[in-house]
Amino acid sequence: MLLWADGFENYGTSGTPTPSGVMSRKYTTNLDGTYGISTGRFGGYCFYMTWNSGVYIQTPALTTDATIVVGLAIKFPKYYNYNYQFLSLLDGATWGVNFWITPVGEIEIYRGGTLLGTTNGANIRQTKWYYIEIKVKCDDSTGTYEVRVGGVTVGSGSGLDTKAGSNAYHDRVRIVCGARNHTYYDDFYVCDTSGSLNNDFLGNVKVVTMRPDSAGDTTEFTPSAGSNYACVDEAVANDDTDYVSDATTDHKDLYNYGASTLNSIKGVVVCTDCRQSDATAFSLKTPCKSGATENDDSAQSIGTTSYVTKQRVLETDPNTSTTWTLTDLNAAQFGVKVG
Repeated sequence: MLLWADGFENYGTSGTPTPSGVMSRKYTTNLDGTYGISTGRFGGYCFYMTWNSGVYIQTPALTTDATIVVGLAIKFPKYYNYNYQFLSLLDGATWGVNFWITPVGEIEIYRGGTLLGTTNGANIRQTKWYYIEIKVKCDDSTGTYEVRVGGVTVGSGSGLDTKAGSNAYHDRVRIVCGARNHTYYDDFYVCDTSGSLNNDFLGNVKVVTMRPDSAGDTTEFTPSAGSNYACVDEAVANDDTDYVSDATTDHKDLYNYGASTLNSIKGVVVCTDCRQSDATAFSLKTPCKSGATENDDSAQSIGTTSYVTKQRVLETDPNTSTTWTLTDLNAAQFGVKVG
């Protein structure tokens, strides 16, 4: 099932991500180095890191499934005579299977510091975007890995010890910049093998951002000024500049979103930047209204007066229980609800 997706479209337009700390609302981060936002592979924006091997962004715990699948668009502007790590899988805090680019454009696969294998034919060159996907089964004797570049398998292994921690799974994904490297990242997804959808390689995907552009069918939150939807339609979060707020259980806002032109849709990830404004504990629900069906996710605790990002993943349309069509996605409404 689809667990995570990020097109890096919501952290600013250039230079250091804004507002300060916005990436740490979704990721565990160590950004003590050169990093920022640049032009993405299809226009839009991407994330880059450079020159510091300690720099990374890391997802929260996502799965306990034995197999994890990750896709990521990557561009290496320049190689030096070193191997550079660019992606790691972790079991909690334990560094598990990880991936390095070599000066000749191949990918080395390690468990911790033990080399498991090297690709043959990846042929990754400087200054070009490549879509790299990896799949790893975590096991101490029957572990496997597969690496694809542009949809083509360039390396695989089986009968391996891929278990680095105490658990037979990798639950976190870390995007990391190797020392002296300079790497751009875009269109990032994470899946596992559970469920009937998105349980294998997704191929060369593009993550597209849609934003509120008008009021939906319900408007119950209080805007800081003006229209509710206009308080939450920013390309980059502006925190307390304008916002909607409420303290009544089951009050909600629904919003219409700008139309997309996608050819096919793997899933929808709804992101909400939110915080508590007093000592009362609040939870957030993310409603989706599609056709005649309105559906909430489980309430998520906010738990802090600092801004955090809460996410809801919808692999299917709640109105049809099938994969989203473009027509239905463009007609759907998403919003916020007091849990």
